[in-house]
Amino acid sequence: QLFTFLERQADATPTTPQFLRQARYLAMAGEADNANVAYIKAMQFAGDSSPQPFIEAARFYVARRDNDSALTALQYANYVDPGNAEVYALFRQIGVVPGPSQQVPPPDPGKYPAPRPYNGN
Repeated sequence: QLFTFLERQADATPTTPQFLRQARYLAMAGEADNANVAYIKAMQFAGDSSPQPFIEAARFYVARRDNDSALTALQYANYVDPGNAEVYALFRQIGVVPGPSQQVPPPDPGKYPAPRPYNGN
């Protein structure tokens, strides 16, 4: 019932905070695929206004050993907030040297890749 409520809230008021809240609960419940979708939606709605959804998504991906997705989210976060200490720490955690070369502008919302399912990790 909680997931249904969160989904309705996010659909009724599609904002970054709504999708982040939904993603956090889904991740805590072990619903990785659905959490991934919610994180992607949070990043879409954030655009280049805040690094927070990209950082949270990157933490989620790092925890699941999906370094490719983490790198992409971190590159977007580094573009939005260059030199962010938390972003740099996460870059290092996945074995990437942070810096200006790791800045990629977030794509327009309609250009985000379709969420891909996890392979059990």
